[in-house]
Amino acid sequence: GEKVRGIQIIHQGYVGKFYKLSLILKEGKNRQIRKMLGKLGYDILNLKRTRENKLKLGNLSKGRYEFVEKSEII
Repeated sequence: GEKVRGIQIIHQGYVGKFYKLSLILKEGKNRQIRKMLGKLGYDILNLKRTRENKLKLGNLSKGRYEFVEKSEII
C-alpha cells in the first residue's frame, strides 16, 4: 500500500564475507529498510543510525544521550 520516499545507496561492497550498504533514507516508516531489503532476499544482521536530519550521532553509544543546542538540529 502506502508509498514513501525512497532510499539512496551511497556505498556498497563486501567486508569479509558480508555485504555492507550505506544508505540515506529520505522518509522512514516502521522497519522500512528491513522490509525493503528483505523483499530483495537480503537478511539484515545489523543496522546502525549515524545521523538524524543534520545531527550526526558520532560515537554516541546505545541508550545514551547528549544535550544539543537548537541551532544544531534546525
